[in-house]
Amino acid sequence: MEQPLEILFKEYDTLRTEIISLTGHAYNVMGFAAALSAAMLTWAASHRFDRRFWILLIVFAALIWLLWMLLHVATSRIAERLREIEGEVNSMAGANLLQWETHKSPSRHWLITRVYRWWNSK
Repeated sequence: MEQPLEILFKEYDTLRTEIISLTGHAYNVMGFAAALSAAMLTWAASHRFDRRFWILLIVFAALIWLLWMLLHVATSRIAERLREIEGEVNSMAGANLLQWETHKSPSRHWLITRVYRWWNSK
């Protein structure tokens, strides 16, 4: 009984570390988006808002959105597995030891997370 519990705890720790890493990447994407926005506004201040500006704006916005969504989907998948592990560990231990992803995590309230769960339940 102790061996499976140790394996689950190790997986839990690894996945929590992965979520922390992905959160850092998401903040990097936000910083890149802010820097890119500032650069584009600076450029636009000295140029016309021509077709090239709007095309670049749409392309950059789409790329940033795509990166953001990829990070969010990866984080949601990991969080879902963490909830499963919490349930397994809690049932094996006979106590409510792990509860962050199941009860306390702010990610469980996001609309995108709920849509992701609904989509994968089909």
